[in-house]
Amino acid sequence: MFWIVFIVITIVSVGIFLTTRIPQIHEFEEIAEKTFVCPLCGHRFHVKKSQIFYKWISIYLHKGIPLKCPECKKRDFCTPSQDN
Repeated sequence: MFWIVFIVITIVSVGIFLTTRIPQIHEFEEIAEKTFVCPLCGHRFHVKKSQIFYKWISIYLHKGIPLKCPECKKRDFCTPSQDN
């Protein structure tokens, strides 16, 4: 009986997680198309969608994404360029 309850709770939890994340995927795709600017060296670069998808908390809390600049190799909160 315990296993049945555990499986049902797991399925419901995964369902709730997916229904709250799927609408955000489109938003992450829009963000990934933008050019990001490193605040330390000013280098402009693009990122993969997966780099943004796993950092969704930072997007909403800090209004920037902790990314590693390919030029200076330092990690900082990069913001999308305004002239895209």
